[in-house]
Amino acid sequence: MAAVNLTADELALISASLRYWRDEMAQAGHANQQYYFDRAPIPSFDAKQIESLIDRLQSSNESSTRKENP
Repeated sequence: MAAVNLTADELALISASLRYWRDEMAQAGHANQQYYFDRAPIPSFDAKQIESLIDRLQSSNESSTRKENP
């Protein structure tokens, strides 16, 4: 997968969206989630997996930024 460089604002938006999904949508179940996905089956992430994904995105973005601006 290719790295995507995100601005601080873009990363903040994605992180907030994932946390919203963790807090609100993950509890709602697949019936409500199906409208947000363009594929099936719908992936299932628990709260820990979502936080791990946020951490990976932030770490990856920081690494990309350091490589571009040594």
